[in-house]
Amino acid sequence: MRIHYLSSSTLISDSANGVHVMKMAEAFTGLNHEVTLHALKGRGETSQNVFNHYGVHQNCYFKLKRHDHDNLWICRVLNALCRWIPTLRIGGLTSLIYASTALKFRHGVDLLVSRNMYWLFPFRDTYPFIYETHSPPESIVHQYLERKLVHSKNCKGFVVISEKLKEAYLQIFPNINDKIIVAHDAAEDPKEAESVIKKTLKRPIKNIGYVGNLYNGRGIDVIIAAAKALPDYQFHIVGGSAKPIEKIFT
Repeated sequence: MRIHYLSSSTLISDSANGVHVMKMAEAFTGLNHEVTLHALKGRGETSQNVFNHYGVHQNCYFKLKRHDHDNLWICRVLNALCRWIPTLRIGGLTSLIYASTALKFRHGVDLLVSRNMYWLFPFRDTYPFIYETHSPPESIVHQYLERKLVHSKNCKGFVVISEKLKEAYLQIFPNINDKIIVAHDAAEDPKEAESVIKKTLKRPIKNIGYVGNLYNGRGIDVIIAAAKALPDYQFHIVGGSAKPIEKIFT
């Protein structure tokens, strides 16, 4: 099967979603599918730089196409507005325009898989697809676009990452029970994690771990408060980009 995976994750970046989409593409390839992963251009000059950074197995090959919104003048203007006036919240419009005008599939498509509704939306009536989301809609526009996606005849599956998120979506879209699939996030066993953690321990102690982003709403303030209140426990926090880490821990 020829699968095009529309992620719009930035590769290479410090975000956890980059690991997720690379490993998903690797897994699809491991099932003998022909995979093209679409993402945004970040660090790393070549696809091999990206593969090496994310630890993709050398015997696993999929096509990687990294896009640059700034190739279109209208996207350059909108991205500049987003930087100057963050409260506008029009980043999704940039993605939608880019997908509609510049996203092309030159090698044929049997299935689209996407965790970005803006890149998927222009193709909802053209190709069969599976849509994945990690959070409920944040606005009326978001909800409208998702409604169009999940009720499309081409929607073959609607993936959420928890039972609670499934419950939330069934309240919004009560007629999609036959399409919705719960697929919890997973990761490979980190071979070196145990030795790294042991090196950081000062004495035998109980450990509490958190893996994920550090932005507002993820509960990092609760974790910090808990760490201060529980001196007999050692907290291990994995994730976050440079600026949030500097702001929180310095």
